[in-house]
Amino acid sequence: MSELILPARVRVPGSSANLGPGFDVLAVALELWLEAAVFSPGGGRPRVRLSGPHTEGIATDDSNLILKSFRRGFQAAGWPAPPVCLELENHIPLARGLGSSGAAAVAGLVLANHCGRLGLATERLAWLAAEIEDGHPDNVTASLCGGLTVACALGDGRVETLRLKWPEQISLVVAIPEFRLETSKARAVLPASYARSDAVFNLQRVALLVGALASGPAAALRLPTALHDRLHQPYRAPLVPGLREALELRAPGLLGVVLSGAGPSLLALVEGSPQPTVQALEGVYRRLGIAAEVRPLAVAAAGATVMSDE
Repeated sequence: MSELILPARVRVPGSSANLGPGFDVLAVALELWLEAAVFSPGGGRPRVRLSGPHTEGIATDDSNLILKSFRRGFQAAGWPAPPVCLELENHIPLARGLGSSGAAAVAGLVLANHCGRLGLATERLAWLAAEIEDGHPDNVTASLCGGLTVACALGDGRVETLRLKWPEQISLVVAIPEFRLETSKARAVLPASYARSDAVFNLQRVALLVGALASGPAAALRLPTALHDRLHQPYRAPLVPGLREALELRAPGLLGVVLSGAGPSLLALVEGSPQPTVQALEGVYRRLGIAAEVRPLAVAAAGATVMSDE
């Protein structure tokens, strides 16, 4: 291995996975950012230094997910990982279905690939990140590549990723309630098998959804039909106050609402002004007595990006 590149810094977007019917397949990168930097140890630096609005519960020792992912990258390349100190600034809410752990996995792997000149291809990085995320490739591919992504895990240690540009006329509104939902709990309520009719229902809609989003100006016409799901949202609704009500919402320009990842955040797709949708979602949480942040949120066109540390 050649000489390490240190220090190094990476910026990684959060994400919203599934988009209704695209369970474990689709995700979109969001302009919620995690920045992480690694340095040579010494000079009185702590092992892990945290900053940003969302740090509660992030480990500050060797169990830190970014450091674990950093070591995993070197392991995959057949090299021992060097000791480093980590600084991270996190703007992605934790345990809210907005891809915080996927972004951390991507950050560690991309830093390792850059620092060690490991030469790991994007498909391999996506596989390693999905492996760290218990085998789920959707969030990590969006954080790695940016935009709208379709993830297909292959049997040879790679994830085939199709990246699509998000249609400009479709904007997003995110609703982030003030409670957490661990992905493991949201996974546990899903059935072990599904009726054929439900599987076909989702296959039809996920195909329509990808086709609609790729079609450009015609996307809005198909989305109200394409966003429906039978594989995960009905089972997770009891864990997510406001989901059932949001799925039935009607507002000018609102094309549909989906559960963001495993929840509890919600994502609304909108044509035109987002304000009527913001007000409608705020009303849902107000009636339930739940504090929530509801606001427009842009799609992150760029994925994980290594930056100068200057």
